[in-house]
Amino acid sequence: MDAIFGKMVFMKNIVSVIISTHNEMKLDFLRKSLENLHVIPGVELIIVDRKSDDGTSELASRYADKMISTTQNSRAKRLNMGIEIASGEIIFLHHPRSIIDTNALRWLIKNKADVTWGGLTHQFDEDHFALRFTSWYSNMVRGRIREILYLDHCIFFRKNLLPEHDAVPEVDVFEDTLLSEKLKAKGRMEVLPYVSKTSAIRFTHRGVFTQALVNQLMKIGFYLNLSDKWMNRLYEGTLKLNSKYKKV
Repeated sequence: MDAIFGKMVFMKNIVSVIISTHNEMKLDFLRKSLENLHVIPGVELIIVDRKSDDGTSELASRYADKMISTTQNSRAKRLNMGIEIASGEIIFLHHPRSIIDTNALRWLIKNKADVTWGGLTHQFDEDHFALRFTSWYSNMVRGRIREILYLDHCIFFRKNLLPEHDAVPEVDVFEDTLLSEKLKAKGRMEVLPYVSKTSAIRFTHRGVFTQALVNQLMKIGFYLNLSDKWMNRLYEGTLKLNSKYKKV
């Protein structure tokens, strides 16, 4: 059963920041993000937690304006739960293992009338030429040219562009790609110059080139319409960062 908690709101929220979490304490990204985010006027902070058992939910509850505790295994479904209770004009899907330049939120608030959709400039927290190339390709080619963003860009969009129910396509992986496809039909996107610095844990865990190969195999699987659950099992591997599957 899902449980929703909230705080009193005394001013109008312009940006609703939604973070889907699951056992995030092994890294220190979430704590740093929450400390930076909760002090910005006009920002509503919504945490949707998948029954974490490592202290994540206790940490999040100290900062969140609204919090949902759920058993939903799908990240997309958790994001949609957050969108449904969001009060802001702009939805900002914050990757749980990213730390953003919070000037991005201040820019969105200041320029709210001109915002359609977009994301931040991606960067990894580890320095490796393959990771730098991955970020460059993600920002310049897939982002600015193809208008496809992954969640670690921290995708934002005007809430009224999409229906509140099922705004994010409810698949287990590549939901951000499908969301980008939906938003492309609503207007031109923008990659803001503010950085979203993302954990490279998948690359350091598997090895940079092994993870890069897995990513390419995943993209081939996506275009071949392979099962999203099967692909996400492959992507998650032993880390289980976004979803946790029963052994078969």
